[in-house]
Amino acid sequence: MNPSYPSSQRRRKYLSSEDCIRVKTLRKYTNKTIQQIANDLGLSWYQVQHACARHSESPNIRTGRPPARRMSYLDLSLDPFRHWNVGERSIQRALNSMGYLRRRARSKPVLSDINKTKRIEFARTHINWTLEDWSRVVWTDETWATGNPHKNTWVTRLVLTDAI
Repeated sequence: MNPSYPSSQRRRKYLSSEDCIRVKTLRKYTNKTIQQIANDLGLSWYQVQHACARHSESPNIRTGRPPARRMSYLDLSLDPFRHWNVGERSIQRALNSMGYLRRRARSKPVLSDINKTKRIEFARTHINWTLEDWSRVVWTDETWATGNPHKNTWVTRLVLTDAI
């Protein structure tokens, strides 16, 4: 196996036309076996064998009924869902497919005396801020507050980031 291809990229269901061209070129102009080509390109043996047997390099158009959901994830993430009739589960599935997971927040240690004084100082300096001033602040660690009676605090994070 070639170390430049991570194992998550090894088994792709469909080959791109570029991959088919690479496979056919290696098969035609080198003396490599199907298994050697599969190892070099990070593909399965069957994918290489199937690409060699195909007559055209371009993939076939997928047949069958298209997906029922036509709204893109970007459209879902824009405008806070005011103009569309979108259910909560649809939004959760869309966020999950983009790599966001909702987890219970990690319990945090009790505040130290230094942090308590810093918080009081911050509150005193910003006591006269208007709602307009606060709307310009970017909050990076927002939690979801729902009307559920559960006591847990939930955070939404990308899978690769650390859940705080």
